[in-house]
Amino acid sequence: MSCSDEYSYFSSADFMASAFHVLTSIEVPVHIFVGYVILFKTPSRMGNVKWFMFHVHFWSAILDVSFTFLVTPYFIFPATAGYSLGAFIWIGLDPAIQVTVLVVEIGSTSNSAMLLQRTNICLHLGLHRCRKNHNAKVNYRVQLPRSTSILDISKSYQANEKRCTLS
Repeated sequence: MSCSDEYSYFSSADFMASAFHVLTSIEVPVHIFVGYVILFKTPSRMGNVKWFMFHVHFWSAILDVSFTFLVTPYFIFPATAGYSLGAFIWIGLDPAIQVTVLVVEIGSTSNSAMLLQRTNICLHLGLHRCRKNHNAKVNYRVQLPRSTSILDISKSYQANEKRCTLS
């Protein structure tokens, strides 16, 4: 296998950052419009799921903005590596915190989507069956300790790295 000397702007970090920031300028107005439609134009017969839909949309929008503007990850394949190109790195935020933010947002988005699906199923089957076994909030609360443990592991790794460079 040989390496290529060819350079393409489309494979550069500059292109990735520019493309993600253009996506941000497109997606933010779309997310605001969709939030408006969910909050103010949802039919009354969908009132039971209105706030669940908004919850999913909120976390999805936050995750989109984080990926395309705040963190803007640039992955280096085939290695499991990469670095940040977004606004968080401009202000000097620690990469471990950036990863933690994304992990929490991914978990919150998936949990809110599962909660919406569960609510939808409950409404179709009859609400009284789902109230007896209501543990959706437990799943939502479990995500935060997992992400903070990633931050703790990262901090201990950085402390160990500093000790190794000082000696």
